[in-house]
Amino acid sequence: MTGMTDSPPEKLDRIEREAHDWLVRFTSGEAGPADLREGKMWIERDPAHRTAFMKATRMWEALGPEAFEGNRPAARTFASISMSRRAVLGGGAAAIAASAAYLVVQPPLGLWPSWSEMAADYRTHTGERRRIVVADTTFVEMNTQTSIALRQVAKEAAGIELISGEALVATPSGAGPAFVVTSSQGQTSGIEAKFNIRNDGHAVCVTCVEGNVHVSYGAAIASLRAREQITYDRSGLGKPAFVDAAIVTAWQDDLLIFHSKPLREVITEINRYRSGKIIVVNSALGARLFSANFRVRNVDAVLEQVEKLFGATVTSLPGGIVLLS
Repeated sequence: MTGMTDSPPEKLDRIEREAHDWLVRFTSGEAGPADLREGKMWIERDPAHRTAFMKATRMWEALGPEAFEGNRPAARTFASISMSRRAVLGGGAAAIAASAAYLVVQPPLGLWPSWSEMAADYRTHTGERRRIVVADTTFVEMNTQTSIALRQVAKEAAGIELISGEALVATPSGAGPAFVVTSSQGQTSGIEAKFNIRNDGHAVCVTCVEGNVHVSYGAAIASLRAREQITYDRSGLGKPAFVDAAIVTAWQDDLLIFHSKPLREVITEINRYRSGKIIVVNSALGARLFSANFRVRNVDAVLEQVEKLFGATVTSLPGGIVLLS
């Protein structure tokens, strides 16, 4: 069976717990230089340590930091996902099935489509962009890590569902039904309009670039003019605010622009365009304001900039993990 191991259960459990402990320390926001040096030495000491750390990293990607809160529950969840021989022999099939089902819903590191993304008609991978034409009239530019499904909104009206990611939509000129983009139970529509829409899994952000668009979420409705932006999430529909639409859509020109953004937000955005994961392990560093422009093809240049500007330390670990402290 794939993913099984012949390591003694007691050794496997101990190493997995230690890998969890190190990743929790790295992602706590309070790790110091000594922690990073000691953690890297632990990882490099034994191939089993390296493997366990990479598995812990995949779980962190799949389940989020909350899976690591409370060492014992986290270790149990991880043991199920790693599918140890003891779990199989001990009748742990139900736990394994539950873990496997969860990983279909939320796969680690984007290695395969999630359950919802399997319904997508179009997908882009990390660092990839793609342009599609819907109903022969509407242009949709898909950014990195984006999944879209075609939807027939009404008998005469076409539309799409933005399952995840980001897209720039340009609707045709002339009279006709509005083009509708559905995302996370909200709807954005426009005629003779261009708008950017992004779904990061927590909130949906809509920016009107040209013309007028209408955004609805639940019973709330808002109209946006050019250079206005609005966000909705589980708490409801926000209020429109003026933004620089050129910065929002700079990704179309393979450019990322940051103006006085907290470094933790910059790194979150950078991670959408590169393999692996950059983690800011110091909360004070994450709060520092950062301004810079980067070409998408050279996003790792942010590491050099952060080193120079803030005197940060860059530590590379297995699994594409990079720690900033």
